[in-house]
Amino acid sequence: MRLKNPGNLDEIVGDVTLACPEDAQNAMTLSNEAYSDWASEPIKNRIQILGLVLDQLDGEKEKFAKCITLENGKPFAESCSEVESALGDGRFQLDQAKKLQVHDQHTQINDAITAEVWHDSIGVFLLITPWNFPLATIVRKLIPALVWGNTAVVKPAQQTPFTAGLLFKSLEMAGLPDNVVNLVVGKGSEIGDTLVDHSALKGISFTGSTEVGTGICRRVGDRNVRLQMEMGGKNALVILKDADLKSSVESAVSAAFTCSGQWCTATSRIIVEDDMYEQFCQEFVKKVSELKMGSGMDPDVNFGPVFSFRQKEIAIDAIKKAKKEGARLLYGGNTPETIKGKSGHFVEPTVFGEVTESMHLFSEEIFGPVIGITRAKDFQDALRLANKSQYGLSFSVFTAKKELADQFLEGVACGMVHHNLHTAYRHPAMPIIGWKESGRGLPECGQFARDFFTQKKAVYRYCQ
Repeated sequence: MRLKNPGNLDEIVGDVTLACPEDAQNAMTLSNEAYSDWASEPIKNRIQILGLVLDQLDGEKEKFAKCITLENGKPFAESCSEVESALGDGRFQLDQAKKLQVHDQHTQINDAITAEVWHDSIGVFLLITPWNFPLATIVRKLIPALVWGNTAVVKPAQQTPFTAGLLFKSLEMAGLPDNVVNLVVGKGSEIGDTLVDHSALKGISFTGSTEVGTGICRRVGDRNVRLQMEMGGKNALVILKDADLKSSVESAVSAAFTCSGQWCTATSRIIVEDDMYEQFCQEFVKKVSELKMGSGMDPDVNFGPVFSFRQKEIAIDAIKKAKKEGARLLYGGNTPETIKGKSGHFVEPTVFGEVTESMHLFSEEIFGPVIGITRAKDFQDALRLANKSQYGLSFSVFTAKKELADQFLEGVACGMVHHNLHTAYRHPAMPIIGWKESGRGLPECGQFARDFFTQKKAVYRYCQ
């Protein structure tokens, strides 16, 4: 399969040979065979090896960032941020492993009995990662999986294999034993069932669409396979009438159009209280108009192409539906074939106003740079609109009043909530949590990663 730069379709990124079901079967089998030795390796040794991996990544930041931009299309500065995010998550997980270790501090039950909880490794984990964050998503799954003594098979999106390949070179250079982790690049439709059905599989950490994620859940429903599923989102950012206009506009633009809107925690609905509505729309459009679209490697570009021709089609369809249903186009809507002589999957940052709750743009996950702004009558109406979604991944409210923010944060049916911060903000210590159709199983990342990648054992000792 030949891969091209989404922001310069005349530039060939490289050719990749896709795995077949037999390759997938072998990868799972070999990781299972490597499990026993890796699980018996002292945790301090695992921490040391994985620390070297992150050191390798840290020393080659620009190389990784360039690779991300070439195969994904996002601006180089965003790719650099992704590398830093990967390092932040990876280092946090290693620090946690140093602090927590595998045995919790014992409890003195009485004069004769003590108890403690052990955290044992489990086996082979399948890590399925998307094309929008081809490095950060692998690192935040792989480091905790390995540091707690498991082995893994990584199945990245087949359209972004080269970033994963660079990471695997770092794993090799750090001295990770053979087959502790294996990379399988192939189409999910062709190798997915083989990976998921393998008898050695103990857990799946998945990031992707709700449709694919729920299909995996159904397939393993009668087996003892752990699930950690981060899926779709239609994240609302609510602006109440007392909000700081400048910070709310800047946050909304950043969350809506970073990664060209192609990230799970992107702002994809903006809900503005009526008294603030017109002023917010005016300032939001003004800020969006300052974005410079083009190929991700161009130094003055801060808004890249969408990832693929398919993503461009989805955005175009969303724009057509919004117009047909009566939304008011405030900015953008064009899809130029070329910018500065470079052909690419370009879609202008597009803003619609007067989007109502009956419109497709209000409820459908676009996963692209098309945003709708909805008018709310008052506080209660804004909360109602925010909750009107099958998804519950991330949410933000902007208001100067803490008591109003608290009511919103308590009342919204969502796994990650923010006050005066955009919907995509997160810290390595905190988990990624999806409610409703945005997630299944135990949360990803943060201080709870050990819970997913270990099985607990209650240990009692009689000391007399």
